[in-house]
Amino acid sequence: MGSRIDKDAEKIVAAMQAGELRPVLSTEAPLDLETAYKIQAQVISRSGMAIAGFKAALSNTAGQKAMGVTEPVFGVLPQSGQASAGDLINLKKFHGPVIEAEIGYRVATPVVRAVNPDTVLGHIGSVLPVFEIADPAFVAAKTRTGADLIAVNSAAAAFVPGEATEWDSDLDNISVVMSRNNERLTEGRATDAMGGQIKALCWLINQVLKYGYVLEPGHLLMTGALGGPQAGLPGRYLGDYGNFGRIEFEFTNHT
Repeated sequence: MGSRIDKDAEKIVAAMQAGELRPVLSTEAPLDLETAYKIQAQVISRSGMAIAGFKAALSNTAGQKAMGVTEPVFGVLPQSGQASAGDLINLKKFHGPVIEAEIGYRVATPVVRAVNPDTVLGHIGSVLPVFEIADPAFVAAKTRTGADLIAVNSAAAAFVPGEATEWDSDLDNISVVMSRNNERLTEGRATDAMGGQIKALCWLINQVLKYGYVLEPGHLLMTGALGGPQAGLPGRYLGDYGNFGRIEFEFTNHT
């Protein structure tokens, strides 16, 4: 099994470094979630990725059903993928970018043991609106599973954090409207991610710890999409979170 993990991780890293589409490993041999996370860890290690934080994916039942899993999955946010609000981002850096409006949590103190709803916010220093730019860059295949997604680091590619804002424990009241060039695309609520933000945040932290990572001050945690994911097209994207804040960036086809 170790040999398979090494070989599959090597294939994924080679594709990443060449700017090519990632293999769909489950079409070559059955792939379970535990093995997929071991491959993911090797991909992070072999690629020398600097870790900016962690993201939840498939954080609602519809997404899980589409990928044949019964729980969310997570990935590692690459430091190289961090953009700034207002940036002009080149679409050509991605294969098939997908934009999601999310809520981000900045870690304030190291987290080395499991958290629960009563303790989790004690580790959080700030809360902020954030756009994720995921890139599910797979080769063509009839089926792709949740394990395939995990192995390629859950499509983590880029993210655009906004300004930290005032917040209280009632995070589930946050909502967002995403628009492109002033055209409304989707509306979401904080409860779209696993039914509630505290639940989602606890799940993400505990899964990250389970697989051997340590959460450090400054790490960003993203709990999943609010509203439907949107295909990345040229134009200016705005996430309006009301009193929680706003965030925007622009996609361009020009270098």
